[in-house]
Amino acid sequence: IKQLSSWCGFEPTHFLNSTDSLFARIQRSYLEKQTVLYGTNHIYGVDPFNEMDPPSWEPDYLASVSQNIYSSIQQVDPDARWLQMTWVFYYKRKQWTPERLKAYLTAVPQGRMILLDYFCENTEVWRQTDGFYGQPFIWCYLGNFGGNTMLVGDLYGLADKIMKLGGNEQTARPKSLIGMGSTLESFDCSPQIFEFLLSRPWEHLGAATKGDDPHDGVRQWVQDWADARYGGANKYARQAWQLLQDSVYKDWSYYGLGTQMTARPTLDGHGTYYTKPYYSYDNDALLRAVRLLLKEPSPRASYLYDVTNLFAQWMGNQFNEVRDAFTTAYERRDLGTMRMAETVCLNLIGEANILLSMIPEQSLAEWDHQAAQWCHTAEDSAYYARQAHTILTIWGGPILNDYANRMWGGLLGYYFNRWGQFFDEVTNAVEAGKEFDPVAFDKQLKVFEQHWADSTRLFVGECMDEVPTTSVAELYNILQIMLQNADDGIFEVWNPRRKQMQNALRKYVERYPKAQLQDVYKWCFQDVYGPEHLSGIKDTANCRRYILGELDYVKDNDTNVAYEYTGVDSNYVRVNLRLVKQGVISADVLMDALMRSAGQKRPLPVYEWRGRWQRLQVEMSHLSTPPDNFSEDSKAIAEVLRSNEYVMHHSAQYNEAYNFHYRIVRRDIFEKEILPLIK
Repeated sequence: IKQLSSWCGFEPTHFLNSTDSLFARIQRSYLEKQTVLYGTNHIYGVDPFNEMDPPSWEPDYLASVSQNIYSSIQQVDPDARWLQMTWVFYYKRKQWTPERLKAYLTAVPQGRMILLDYFCENTEVWRQTDGFYGQPFIWCYLGNFGGNTMLVGDLYGLADKIMKLGGNEQTARPKSLIGMGSTLESFDCSPQIFEFLLSRPWEHLGAATKGDDPHDGVRQWVQDWADARYGGANKYARQAWQLLQDSVYKDWSYYGLGTQMTARPTLDGHGTYYTKPYYSYDNDALLRAVRLLLKEPSPRASYLYDVTNLFAQWMGNQFNEVRDAFTTAYERRDLGTMRMAETVCLNLIGEANILLSMIPEQSLAEWDHQAAQWCHTAEDSAYYARQAHTILTIWGGPILNDYANRMWGGLLGYYFNRWGQFFDEVTNAVEAGKEFDPVAFDKQLKVFEQHWADSTRLFVGECMDEVPTTSVAELYNILQIMLQNADDGIFEVWNPRRKQMQNALRKYVERYPKAQLQDVYKWCFQDVYGPEHLSGIKDTANCRRYILGELDYVKDNDTNVAYEYTGVDSNYVRVNLRLVKQGVISADVLMDALMRSAGQKRPLPVYEWRGRWQRLQVEMSHLSTPPDNFSEDSKAIAEVLRSNEYVMHHSAQYNEAYNFHYRIVRRDIFEKEILPLIK
C-alpha cells in the first residue's frame, strides 16, 4: 500500500498496488457483490491517480498498473470494458508524457478501454496522443465546474470544433472516436449549450461538405431555440437570443467562475480561487436582452427561467463595480460613499434573491425539497441537510470553499450575510481610525460559514409537495420595477477607478491612432508583468547584447516620446532606446534598471490577468473610435490566454507607423535613477 499525495487539503490517499496479490482478490470480491446487487452493463469506471501522482512515473510501472487493473475486472466479467476519464492527462499534462501515456493505455487490449476526452472545448487530448493510441474515446464537452451559474458557452466555437471532429476534405474523422457526450457538473445553467451539443451527432457530425458554414446552422438553431423557449415564434425572443449569442455567449467555462456577489468578501480580488468574476461582454447586453423578452411576455416556464436568470446575472456582474467603488472609498476613508456602496451592494443581492426565488431551477428551496425526499427519519434529515448545505458553500476541505458557488434564490441569503459582516467590519475600522484586519475577519467568517453548512434544518418543510411558483403577471411587474431602478441608477455608485481606466485607454488610443487592440493589450499586460517575459533577462551579458543589438533599428529622427508610463496603473515605464543611442543614458544604466525590474514580485497568475483584461476590453469597446479589427484581435488574444500564456507582440500596423523601440523599467527605479538623467 502506497501513500499518495494529499489532495486539496484532505488526508493523503492510499493506493493498493495492482501488483499485490490481494488486489485481484479484493477486486473479485467487490465486483461479484456489486453484480449480485445491480447486475452489470459490462462498463466499469476506474480512475486511478486522478489529480495525483502515481507511486512511480516509470512507463513500465504505469503499464503494469493498467494491465493488472483490467485483468482483475475481466476475471469477473470477460466482456468488461474499462471507462477512464482523461481529465488527469489534461490536468497533469506535463507529467503524462507521450511515452508514459502510451505505455499506460496500450497495456489494455485494444477496444477494452473507453476514454472520456474530458474537456474538449479547452483541450482535445486525443489530438495530442494520436487518437489515444487507438483506444476508443468519447469527445466530451465539460462546460461547467461545480454547478456555478455564470453564463458561459460558445455555440459558434462548439460548432467549429464539432465540424472539424466530423471530418471534411482536409481532415478525416478519428478512427477511435465512438461518440460524443458531456462531463458537466451541472445542467442548471445555460441549458442551450448542452441541448445544442447533444443534438449535433444526430444532425451534422460528419456531414461537412465543401462550402458548409457551421455558423449558419448555429444562427438557425438559435432561432429555433428562441421559439421553443418562448412557446412559439416571436420576433423579440429571436432578437434577444441572437443578441445573447453574439455578445454574452462567446467564452468557454473554466474552473472557479462566479460573480463577485457569491465570492468571499475582500477589498480587492475575489476572495478564493473558485470565484473568479470574469466576463468579456458588455454587461448592458443582458439588460437589452431582458427588455426584448419583456416586450411580449410568455407564460412558458422556460421563458420565465430565461428572463429571470439573465437579469440576475446582470446584477451579479454589476456587483463588481459597486464593490470596487466601496474599496476606493475605503482607501480615501470616505465613509459617506462607503455606506452608499454598501447599500447598493446589499440591494443587488436582495433583488437578485427575490428574482431567483421565483424559479425552482435556481432555488435553494427546491434543492432542499429534493433532499427532503430522501429523508425517513430525523437522523436522515439532519444528515442530508448538512450535505446539501456543505456542497453549496464550504464544499469540504480547507481549499475548496465556494467551488460550487451559485446565484440561487435563498442561497443568496448566505452571501448577503457574509457581505453584511464584511461591510460592518470595514466601516467599523474606519470609524475607529484603524486599518481593516482581513486576517481577523477571515477567522470570523469561517465560524459563520461552518455554522451555516452544519445546519441540520432543511429550509423546506418535509411535508411540502412542491415549491411555490410565481405567476407571469407577478414576475413581469417585479422585473419592470427592477428595470426602472436600473435606469434610475439605483444599482450604481460613481466609481473613480472606472473613470481612470476609461481615460487611460482613451489617451493611449489618441496618442497612437494606428494602434490595434493587441497593442493596447501589450501596453496593459506590461503594466502588470513588466519585463518578466523577456528571455535571458537575468543574464548580464545577454541583456546588454539585447539592448545594444536593437540600437541599429532606432531611427535618428525618431519622434516617439522619450518615455511613457504603461497601462492604467503606471507600474512600469517604457524607456525609448533613442536615449541610449544619443548618449543621454548609458546602456549599462538601462541594463541594470531592466534586470532589477524583473523578478521583483510573484507574477500574477494568467487566469487573474485574463479577468482584468476582460474588463479593460469592455471599456475599450465603449470608446467612440475603438481600434480596427477589434473583433479579430479580441479572438486572438482570447486564444493566447486560453493556452495559459499572456505575451503578444506589437501589430504590424503599429510597428510600421511608430517604429518604437523601448525597454521597460519599474516605475520607482525609473523615477529615482533614470528620469533625473533625462531632465
